[in-house]
This record gives sequence, structure tokens and C-alpha cells, in this order.
Amino acid sequence: MSGIYILYTKDGYRVNYSDDYYNIVDFVTGKVDSGVVEKIFGNSCVYDAYEEALHRARKMALNHPETDDGIRLIDVTPIVNYEELISDSPD
Repeated sequence: MSGIYILYTKDGYRVNYSDDYYNIVDFVTGKVDSGVVEKIFGNSCVYDAYEEALHRARKMALNHPETDDGIRLIDVTPIVNYEELISDSPD
């Protein structure tokens, strides 16, 4: 599935387009794949407020008008910072 995804972590919001959503979240365990998260969001800007991230996502959507998911928030539970999230990466 494709979309503009907003990743929420303790240290802010990251935004990027991806067609790899099924690999971000394991729907059986509910856990995120930290390696895929790092691949998708590793070079993303960090926004302090959701409104800023949503503004960026809407601008990004202009370049990707047809997606399966549109704009979607990925809310990691429990809330950790980005470095903690990707430190679980098997790579």
C-alpha cells in the first residue's frame, strides 16, 4: 500500500511517501519493523508539531495524488524516540 505517512515519536514527527506500508507495521504483533522505518524516515525532517507535519504531508501529496492510504499517522506504542525505535533494527 502507498501513502504519505507521518511517523510520531517522542522527539517529533517525520513525514515521507512510501509504497511499503505493509512492511512498516506487522499486523499480527502490532510492532513496527525498525529497519523499514529507518529506510523510509531516516532522511526525513523532524517537525515539533503535528500541524507542521500535516502541512508538509499535504504538500507532498501534490506530487503523489493517487495513493492507497492518502495521509496516515503511524503512532508507535509505547512512545519512544526515533533512535530508540530504529535501534531494534536487525541490520
